[in-house]
Amino acid sequence: MNHMIRIATLAMVCGLALPAFAAPTITALGSGTPLKVSNSAGGTILIGGGGIGNVLNAGRWSLTGNTLSATIAGGTGGGYMSEDGAYLTGIFLNNGISFPIIRGNTATGVNPAFSLDPTLVASTTQPANTEGFGTRWTAANNTWRSMGGLPGGLNGTSPLDIAARTLLTYGSGSNGGSSGNFMTPNAISADGRYTVGLGYISSYSNSSGTTISDNTFQWRAWIWDADANGGLGSMTVLPTPNRTSSNTWRKRTGNAYAVSADGSLVVGATDHNVGTSAAADPDGGRLATWRRTPGTDTWTMSYLPAAVDATGLVQTTSSSPGTVHMNAAGTIIVGRSFTTDGTNFIAKWVWNPVTSTWNNPINIGSNLTTPASWLPGSVTSCAIPPTLTPTGMSADGNVIVGSVTYSTCGSFMTGGFIWANTDDGIVDWYDYNTAIGTPSNFESYGPTGDPSNPSDPTKGLCKGGNPTGISPDGNIVIGAQGGTQRIINAPNWVLQRTGGTATCVPAAISVNPAATAIFARCSAFPTQTSVSLNVTASGTLPVTYQWKKDGVALTDGPSANGSTFSGVNNFNFRITAPSPLDAGLYTCTVTGCDGASVTSTASAVSADATYPAVSNQSPATALPALLGATNFNACAAYLNDGFAACTPTGVDFAPVWYRFVPTFTGTVRIQTCASTFDTTLAAYTTELNLIQCNNDVGSRGIVGTTCSSTRSLLTRIEVTEGTPILIRVSAASTATSTGVLTIIQNPAATPANDLCDNAQVVGIGSYPFNLSEATDDLTLGTDGCSGSGSSTSNRDIWFRINAPLGGTVTIDTCGSTMTNPMLHVYGECGGTVIVCNDNRVGTVPNCTSQQARIPDLVLTGSVLVRVSASGSSAPASGMGTLNITGTIFAPCSPADIVGAGGASDLPPGDGVLDGSDFIAFINAFSAGDLLADINHDLIVDGDDFVAFINAFGAGC
Repeated sequence: MNHMIRIATLAMVCGLALPAFAAPTITALGSGTPLKVSNSAGGTILIGGGGIGNVLNAGRWSLTGNTLSATIAGGTGGGYMSEDGAYLTGIFLNNGISFPIIRGNTATGVNPAFSLDPTLVASTTQPANTEGFGTRWTAANNTWRSMGGLPGGLNGTSPLDIAARTLLTYGSGSNGGSSGNFMTPNAISADGRYTVGLGYISSYSNSSGTTISDNTFQWRAWIWDADANGGLGSMTVLPTPNRTSSNTWRKRTGNAYAVSADGSLVVGATDHNVGTSAAADPDGGRLATWRRTPGTDTWTMSYLPAAVDATGLVQTTSSSPGTVHMNAAGTIIVGRSFTTDGTNFIAKWVWNPVTSTWNNPINIGSNLTTPASWLPGSVTSCAIPPTLTPTGMSADGNVIVGSVTYSTCGSFMTGGFIWANTDDGIVDWYDYNTAIGTPSNFESYGPTGDPSNPSDPTKGLCKGGNPTGISPDGNIVIGAQGGTQRIINAPNWVLQRTGGTATCVPAAISVNPAATAIFARCSAFPTQTSVSLNVTASGTLPVTYQWKKDGVALTDGPSANGSTFSGVNNFNFRITAPSPLDAGLYTCTVTGCDGASVTSTASAVSADATYPAVSNQSPATALPALLGATNFNACAAYLNDGFAACTPTGVDFAPVWYRFVPTFTGTVRIQTCASTFDTTLAAYTTELNLIQCNNDVGSRGIVGTTCSSTRSLLTRIEVTEGTPILIRVSAASTATSTGVLTIIQNPAATPANDLCDNAQVVGIGSYPFNLSEATDDLTLGTDGCSGSGSSTSNRDIWFRINAPLGGTVTIDTCGSTMTNPMLHVYGECGGTVIVCNDNRVGTVPNCTSQQARIPDLVLTGSVLVRVSASGSSAPASGMGTLNITGTIFAPCSPADIVGAGGASDLPPGDGVLDGSDFIAFINAFSAGDLLADINHDLIVDGDDFVAFINAFGAGC
């Protein structure tokens, strides 16, 4: 099967139509974002865009055969181009350097209210020189021309000024001195004469109608005619109706997105930035057109047809409708609309010359016909439908391109789409290019683009990004990376779908890597903990990349220095966990379609000289540590030693080693509480056997000691005089500064009843406790107490109450000095919770609400009482008292029942064991009286008879 037949077959499988059997050609443009592209005229393709040369400049690329050139027009933004490529829109700062300053107007004490002809005063405070306004660039003479401000100028009497005032517009306004634009061009006509956009206005600031402000947060759509007024140009504000819900005194916000070639028709939207519902604001968020009355400067606005919901209200959106596109003839419009149930879809409106109205929108689709093949698990598992936004259409409306925004249930990824009227539906842009055989650049970016599936490099964010425009004849598509998640320095491009004249544009480097890159282990310093170098190249794809260090080609994977290289054959190159041995000169060699290579300028990569590499990065080079605090330098620890312990991933950073030789026999506590970053800590014998390790101390820190939950603590280690131990301390992720290692001699002992198996036996009375040195030996599940009762890391101690013959007691911590103790009662170690309490219920004398209390606990045997520190707040002290009040029946009292006071009065009796007790028991037992309930299980049965006979016989 030959190449052309294979492409045709793939296209048929994907439901795609190919105009001709010609191989597509794709060329990277270098820096910048392409926005508009012309047809190929005489073999030359012109492309307008922004960011050419830097992130701001507007400019134009020219592609002819094997030659690609770029012209930087200037300005601080813009880049929309006329279809013939002769004109560009731009933005210049309102600083008075290139053009006269544009000012808005104010007025106070207007009478009558909402007067159409108030006396205006020029604002002296706005717009700020950080704000921009619209301009137009002419290729013929390489000059810029200001479009001026909105009409309604200082007491002006021109027809445009008067017309603007009827729309409550009194000149250009300011958005408060931000770095935004108060006049933004959005589109330019096919021949460059007309420009449309969005402008901030001076207008009435509130419903009183007596004050005009330069800062009212209202916008208007406008059109600028470069040839009007004898070639001086004129700016017209496009009308919008009054609001029908809140703020009904003001006109609606408007925005213009496209203009016909003859300047007679503008398409845009009203209230694009007002959040409301269809019921509250039935005209909000709707697409609209403005049509000029022939021979005049009078404009009439009307809404494009849209579906209505079940209540008869037009479906609207509370946010911007996004971009809207119209052909030069003004007969076809493409944008977003809604179905009757509110589903967003790509819509196409066609002008009906017979009825002189727009037909109802054609539903192009709301999703891809077939899911994109590159979607990562973070998208597919999220299962939220994507949002499609058109970014361009051919003049006949038969080809539409755009972006697709996918949710990852936490962020967003952006892909692209293409639709043709001969296809079966909307097709993913990457899959389309795979089908037609587009060379390189559109491969996915996995596995970095899909952390949920790192083993599959075919899934992830696409390098090709999405289309940003299409030529009028539909054959040439331009695009770049966009959206929330982006691949740094991903190439922008121009694609000739059916081949073209550009057969091989040689590779050239348009953006070199940074001249220097300094690294250290600490993120708080003006350095980076890893090195990322990027290069941008232009030229016909595919191109290849090879990063080199000191002229030697690199390979992906672990280096000999303990670091890791990735992207050595990509435009993004990264050194993870670099060491000083990685210092050197790094370059990238780019080889183009003709086999010729170009090499970037060198980036000098070096370790931060402020932090010379430390010497104690192995057990053999451990430095001495003494009792007290020792500062350790994580900022200069570069090597990975392979001893990471107590970390879930088995990886940590910046490890350093110390050797502690005790001068006593006893115990030590080792901690990093005084450090300012997440640490790990481990102790070893000199034979490198692990003694104890800790990653996060959590809520188990020592009471009274400030220790963040992400610091590390080795509670107690037995040491022998003269026998050294090795201590390894490191950063769990990225260090932010130097750290502090502290060794404490003979810390206070752990309570004897720290473990459940060693519970202290108690009865009626009060028992002091101290949780300061306690540990946590029981994990709790949800137990019905407050949320803190489910904590898995609370210090605790244990008590046991033995009541073989029963009893009823109240247990509390009332009067304790610590806050938020908790009580849990268990039947056995490791068993389930019988009852618990975090904060006592009701009013109890001498017992604050944060103390724990369990009243009227019926005892039928042995129970365990766990006293713990609540996780709801860090206790200021671990000191407290466990109080037990009530009755616990003694083992030798059940036979003495006479004198108890009646059937409901259970033993003890009169204190004398004699025949009267025997007679009383027999009578009660025969009657089933609870007086005979000797074992206190509330049932009179044979067990009670046996218990009484045994006790009576024993004299109890």
